[in-house]
Amino acid sequence: MDSLLQERTRITVAPYWHVAAYVRDQKPDAVISILSDLSDKLARPDFKGVASVLKLHFDDVLEDGTRGGVRPTRFIAPSIADVAEIINFAQQVGTGKHYLCHCRAGASRSVSASLVIACALDAPPEKLRELRFLRNYFKPSLAILRHTKTLLPDRSEALLEIAGEQRPWTRADDWAPASILF
Repeated sequence: MDSLLQERTRITVAPYWHVAAYVRDQKPDAVISILSDLSDKLARPDFKGVASVLKLHFDDVLEDGTRGGVRPTRFIAPSIADVAEIINFAQQVGTGKHYLCHCRAGASRSVSASLVIACALDAPPEKLRELRFLRNYFKPSLAILRHTKTLLPDRSEALLEIAGEQRPWTRADDWAPASILF
């Protein structure tokens, strides 16, 4: 059973507050850490022992300087270059590895990065939907998914459709790490 799991790709989405324990206990092969230096105001977790780490710096916004109709200048939108970095990272690390993606809440930026990894590694379309709905509160970043559609047009066709689907949020959803295998 363990050898079967080692051959499959595992993608885990986690909120910031669970990352240190998750890295210590689960020992992922690769981590994508997405925190904004200005708005999140959180220290990066220690990724000691993780073979590959990608640290990105952007907020959960559609365009620079906006959030909820307010135009503060400190919010930075994900760029197409950020998404290209996620794709390249996934392709370099490869399949059959354990990925951890985190942001502050573990609900938008990290979910989107996980979907990008799944697309970059040719996950079956049903796994994209499964990943999207691991938690009902997951709300992927449209900015990241739009860039993914531009960069991986043949593999990301269903992303925007999946992102728009909604399920009722319940308090039964746990704000803890959640994973898929493919």
